[in-house]
Amino acid sequence: MILLLKLMKKNNIKAIIFDLDDTLYPEEQFVESGFRIVSKYISQKYKLNDGEVLNILKKDFKKGLRKKNFDVLLKKLNLKKINVQKLIKIYRNHYPSSIFLYPDVKKIFKKIKNKFKIGLITDGEKITQKNKIFVLGIEKYFDEILITSILGKKYFKPSKKAFELLLKKFKVLPKESVYIGDNSLKDFINIKKLGILTIRIKRKNGQYSHIKIDKEHEADFIIPNLLDFEKIIKNK
Repeated sequence: MILLLKLMKKNNIKAIIFDLDDTLYPEEQFVESGFRIVSKYISQKYKLNDGEVLNILKKDFKKGLRKKNFDVLLKKLNLKKINVQKLIKIYRNHYPSSIFLYPDVKKIFKKIKNKFKIGLITDGEKITQKNKIFVLGIEKYFDEILITSILGKKYFKPSKKAFELLLKKFKVLPKESVYIGDNSLKDFINIKKLGILTIRIKRKNGQYSHIKIDKEHEADFIIPNLLDFEKIIKNK
C-alpha cells in the first residue's frame, strides 16, 4: 500500500475509474433478482411452483453454470414452447428488486468526490446496466458513466476504447488515472499498456475472487475492499 501511495503521488492522480458488477455491489444479487422474475413468468404461464423453478436456476448457477442457464432450465422442465430469447429479454430488462452497494462504497465516494474526476465503465446491455445504476442510486457520484455496449460489443473490456474516450473527456492522461475492477480475465491487461494504474478488488465472495492469473493480466495492486484504498486517499 505504501508503494501504491507513492505511485499516486508521483503520477499526480487526477481521475479514478470504477467497474460496476462485483466491484461496487455483489453481482449475484442481480442474478438472483433476474432469476426470480423469470421464474415467476414461467410459473404463471405454465402453472408451476415458482419456488421450485427458482431453485433449479440458483442451484445450477452455484454449480458454475453460465450463459446457458435458461436453456438448461427449459430442458429440465421439458418446456419446448418458450423462446429462450424471451427469457433473456425479461432477465435483462427487469428492475432488480434487491441489489445493494457493498458497505465500503459510499465511504470511498465521500472521500474522493470533488477531489478527483470519477468515472464508471461497465460492460453489459445498456438497459440492464442503466437499471442497476438507477436502483443503486449511484449516478450522482460520477462525473461520467460509460456503458460499453453503447459503443458496440467489440468495445467490451478488454478493449481500451472506453477508457480512451473517458480520459479524453476528463482531459486527463492515462498515467494520471486509476482503474478499480474485479475481473482479472479482462479488466486490466490492455489498460495497463496505456499506463493506467490498475487495482483489483478481491472481495471475499466475488465471482472472480478465486482466479489466479499471469502477471500480464493481473492488476498492479490487489486490495480486499475499498477501505484500503480509502486509507491511501486520506494520505494523499
